[in-house]
Amino acid sequence: MADKDVNKNPPGNDPAENSLAVKRSGKQTAKLQQRIKVTKWILFCLLLLVIILYLLFIFFWRGGLDGEGGGDEPDYGDFTVQIDEGNRNLISLSEDIEFEGATIRLQGSSVDDLWHCKRLWIPSNIQDLSDGGAHHATHDIKDYGKDVYLIEGAEYDEEPLELPSYFAYTFFLKNCSDEEIQYTYDFVLVDRLIKSELDALEAVRVMIIRNGEETIWANPSLDGTPIEADTLLFNEEPRIITTLDNRIGAGAIDKYTIVMWVDGDDPECVNDIWGNQLKFEMNFEVQNKLKDSVDDTTSETSDQ
Repeated sequence: MADKDVNKNPPGNDPAENSLAVKRSGKQTAKLQQRIKVTKWILFCLLLLVIILYLLFIFFWRGGLDGEGGGDEPDYGDFTVQIDEGNRNLISLSEDIEFEGATIRLQGSSVDDLWHCKRLWIPSNIQDLSDGGAHHATHDIKDYGKDVYLIEGAEYDEEPLELPSYFAYTFFLKNCSDEEIQYTYDFVLVDRLIKSELDALEAVRVMIIRNGEETIWANPSLDGTPIEADTLLFNEEPRIITTLDNRIGAGAIDKYTIVMWVDGDDPECVNDIWGNQLKFEMNFEVQNKLKDSVDDTTSETSDQ
């Protein structure tokens, strides 16, 4: 009989032990569920952090969502000049006419809070006033008197009635080969930030001066008002300007000055365009590669 009683309750089948095992399993399950909840919260917080970092990156990369030009917005609105990588042995760029530290890429500085301006208020000899680099005219009118903006040596077609405000950047392009070459350049609208229905590009003028010869481009007026005489129309975006067949002799240097302003006489120069931002680049490419191998006089460095 004793043997039979033992067989009825073999080891491991004791009800008390089974109850304890169930209780232990329940505690383990609760702990597992708690760990799952904690893991989910950690993953959610990490995802939220990634989203916040991404939004901050977009905010600062685009120069600030308020578009008010806080002064620390060097990226949005930068003007970049660059040479096609395949032409690095034929032409090079520099802000210095001596071409110390020649490069294939230049980075101009941003301009914040451009005010309205007129072509007649921009020095007619503006290219002669600069030896290279940025030479903008952007000031807070409240902080300057009338005589401040009359630049020494500058010649004006019309004495400014208000403080001139414009973007100006001068650089040099050199033919590094021993033969004459032809090259083209594109003036490209890279990006824009529009805070209102009216695009700032509608009132902007772009003047490109090459060795003293200037050409001005603009968009046609929305209301049909004729644009200024001797002003050309932008092409379709993004390459709003394209110029072909620019010839340059062996070892010669072309001096370029880029001037941009919001034209006060343009019908679209209204309050709705303020706060908008534009970003441009100018790309050079050789049309006829007359020589396959010349000494490499350029460097990869970028002047920023």
